[in-house]
Amino acid sequence: MNNFGGALFLILLVVFLFGALSYAITQSGRSSGNIDKEQAMLDQALSEQCDAAVEYGENKLILVNGCLSSEIDFTVEDTTSGDKSCHIFHEGGADVTPCGAYLLASSGCDLGALALGEKCADVDVVYAGMSGGNRIYTNLSTLDLIWSSFAASTSVGANSTSNGRANTDTILGAGPDADYPAAQACRDLGADWYLPSDNELELLFDNQGVGALSGTFVLNPYWSSTEGGATHGSTRHFSTGDTTTATFLKYSSLKVRCVMKE
Repeated sequence: MNNFGGALFLILLVVFLFGALSYAITQSGRSSGNIDKEQAMLDQALSEQCDAAVEYGENKLILVNGCLSSEIDFTVEDTTSGDKSCHIFHEGGADVTPCGAYLLASSGCDLGALALGEKCADVDVVYAGMSGGNRIYTNLSTLDLIWSSFAASTSVGANSTSNGRANTDTILGAGPDADYPAAQACRDLGADWYLPSDNELELLFDNQGVGALSGTFVLNPYWSSTEGGATHGSTRHFSTGDTTTATFLKYSSLKVRCVMKE
């Protein structure tokens, strides 16, 4: 009986070691591209979770606490005294955990003081340089998304080569959010975030090797918010820097990097 128990133990040990070895091999075989994609998916999920939590908090304040929309306060750290029943992030109000872009506002990070390629200490924001007289910031996550879900599209009028925020507003005003995944993913990061215009994308290309930006881009085409026409979007290749307006159909899945400006 003891011999049988010893043999069983050895068999179980071999099975365990084989499983551990298989897991290690699987993990070591994961490419950096897959890891980047998984991180981007996680960032996207966290952004959507934040939006849902804040929306829940707003509804709670209106329906339960009787607050007007104009009375809702989004201040993250409020040490002032008084009634907090209409505060999203205060325990006396909706008691939502601060998240996403709201954390940026309360992080204490002085965006204007960041040097080129410098990252905020506690939030995913990096200063990427000047474009059109504005300081441009980006995050460190690259997404894989389509510009539009329409196989046969029409122009929505996002024609600016310098103002990606205006383009993004135009794109998202043209139809349901799901129809424009690239622009919507950027806006989901917060109201100030958007899909960069061609000129803003060129800035990211020029400074892709500086500071915290180094190694965070892949050498593939990236979508800009600038339209190339009714069926095509404007892109810039992060290997050559070449821009195209008639190569990729809007429902092609390409790289996306979001920006904000100050």
